[in-house]
Amino acid sequence: MLALKRSAFMALYALLALIPATAAHAAATLEVSPIRIVLTKGTPVAVVHVHNQGRAKAVVQLRTLSWDQKNGEDVYGDGNSLIACPPVFSLEPGQDQVVRIGLVEQPESWNIERAFRLFVQEVPPPPEGGGRQVQLTIRISVPVFLQPMKPHRPDLTWKLDDRGKDGMWMTVQNNGNMHALLTGVRLHTNEALIFEAAMHKYVLPGSTMSWRLDEIKPMLQAVPSRVAMTVATDQGSYQETLPVNK
Repeated sequence: MLALKRSAFMALYALLALIPATAAHAAATLEVSPIRIVLTKGTPVAVVHVHNQGRAKAVVQLRTLSWDQKNGEDVYGDGNSLIACPPVFSLEPGQDQVVRIGLVEQPESWNIERAFRLFVQEVPPPPEGGGRQVQLTIRISVPVFLQPMKPHRPDLTWKLDDRGKDGMWMTVQNNGNMHALLTGVRLHTNEALIFEAAMHKYVLPGSTMSWRLDEIKPMLQAVPSRVAMTVATDQGSYQETLPVNK
């Protein structure tokens, strides 16, 4: 029975890895498609569609930033090596804008994937009557990856820590040359399911990231000293039997 459920788990969370690549919606106003971009040496330019599905005119601004992960946190920096054109545009209701994303200067060769973020942000209109108003704006973040010359399946190592009142933590270290997008995790023994949840977490090459699992979803029962773990990613599934550090 556990083997059957494990197969269903992998099929479900493999599909979740594909969903973000289609379209993103924000507050029923802007739609961006796709929301994950991969550039290669052969295809250094990508096309993105921004659609205004609201009832009012929207002014949209684009910004590109480099993306790294340090000390378990996402870090953004100068994104001048990636360009989005046009950087600012207006969209009438129902209108679609084609945006091109590309490198300012393509390196001759690179062994490790480079990551960026494209931020699509709605510029708020001036307040009516000149008074002070709280205005909410839409901001969509799109990951952009420059694939390495020789891409390999990410080499991931895992660690589980039961920190008592501080919860159950999973740590992932990416020793490969490409990112991994974690879409689901399952902890179990031969007899019972301990934890299962969907997630949407990136681990960039050379990075180590940690997440508290029981903040995503409660544990179904007490965690033993050793568990089997299955993780679904956009690069395939990973299965390990791990000790639980307590």
